[in-house]
Amino acid sequence: MKIHPLLLSVLMILLFFSACQKEKSFESGSSASAGSLQSDGAGDCLPKTVAGVYEEGTALDPATNYIDVQVNVTKSGSYVIYTDTVNGTYFRATGTFTTDGANTVRLTGNGTPAGDGIFNYTVTYTTSACVVPVTVLPVGGAVDAVLTLAGAPDECLNYTVAGDYVTGVAMTTTNTVVINVNVTTVGTYTISTALSNGMSFASAGTLANLGLQTITLTATGTPVATGSTNFPITVGTSTCHFAVDVAAPASAFDYFPRNTGSNWSYQYDGVADDSMLLRSDRDTTIGVNTYKIFIGTYDASAGFGTYGNYRKSGSNYHTYADLGLAFGMDDDSVFVDYIFLKDNVAAGSTWQSATIAGTITGTPVSVRIAFKIEQKDVSVTVNGTVYNNVIVVSEKYDVDFGTGFFDVTDVVGYYKTYYARDIGMIKQDYHYADGNPDPPVAEELDIRRYQVL
Repeated sequence: MKIHPLLLSVLMILLFFSACQKEKSFESGSSASAGSLQSDGAGDCLPKTVAGVYEEGTALDPATNYIDVQVNVTKSGSYVIYTDTVNGTYFRATGTFTTDGANTVRLTGNGTPAGDGIFNYTVTYTTSACVVPVTVLPVGGAVDAVLTLAGAPDECLNYTVAGDYVTGVAMTTTNTVVINVNVTTVGTYTISTALSNGMSFASAGTLANLGLQTITLTATGTPVATGSTNFPITVGTSTCHFAVDVAAPASAFDYFPRNTGSNWSYQYDGVADDSMLLRSDRDTTIGVNTYKIFIGTYDASAGFGTYGNYRKSGSNYHTYADLGLAFGMDDDSVFVDYIFLKDNVAAGSTWQSATIAGTITGTPVSVRIAFKIEQKDVSVTVNGTVYNNVIVVSEKYDVDFGTGFFDVTDVVGYYKTYYARDIGMIKQDYHYADGNPDPPVAEELDIRRYQVL
């Protein structure tokens, strides 16, 4: 979201489109994701979770028989992850990655085990592969394991909590707790906690080895209240407990305050007297939505002009802008409401504005803005002041001449904007196009002071 005027001149865009038509070899945009399965040096999937009981002659239940693996996603998009068919069974998952970085994927089981033993399944995603061993019990071999909880009867010993726990946000497969157990008799097990603060944890499977080992419990439900929640867990006569800290919802924070009268002063490229003043002014209704009008000026004595319309919905921050004008289209009155910031998603998350279609010098074209959370909850120093809880968002541009969208960063550059919790925009860098996919910073807009009312 650009607070100051777009630095993409109409002339640059026109030249770009002309050059593209003559020189660029367009490729159809692919919706397929890219990345790799995570594994250790021996080729075993890492981390991995094998859930459920596997018994010869008993059909797998996709709801309880599954494998969780981790993928390092380098490009969001659709995916198919699958195993080979071994002993009459296989595991498979399809879906769409919406965020880059580490993603946990659940492959559900299918088929009926033909025999008992330990079977290795090769998991495949794009060009990467790793192995997951699954223990299948003989017919009637699903006997109960005997184990004790490490740390009983007090706090579970060295337990590990993973995932984000936020009031009002539903649990996913990334919300887990790893506990330590001591197995004295191998066999199957089922462990679950009671419902507490809208959440519960459970795990089921087979323990094929004796001695100390770990069990991963996966959360379900949605946290109701903020704070620490205690979960007692019992196996046989052994009981211990673990705690999960639930954070306040991200929507309780504001990374782009809009209270009337709030104002911010910025300087360009480190020049103190080359400044801009923004102020949140008044409400306006456009369609069914109410926006706050921001006004701005480079010279307060000359008065203020309208700078943009902004609103917040949940954890999403919207602006209403003329993208036709911004992109230099023949029809410069193509207004769009789009999200320029999300404060409840992880680093690596991506999204796009709505696509607008039109012409530039008579050439049909579609354009959209592509956003990505580059960093989340980091500390950034601007003009000697350290700002905490900062979200960094990149804003790039996609163009489609009818053969698929492609990124034009190497031709028009891009913006990177820094938002501090309960303060607003503290910094914005324009990366000027130099023919490379990651051009350098050419212009900087840095905060000097602010007043949030």
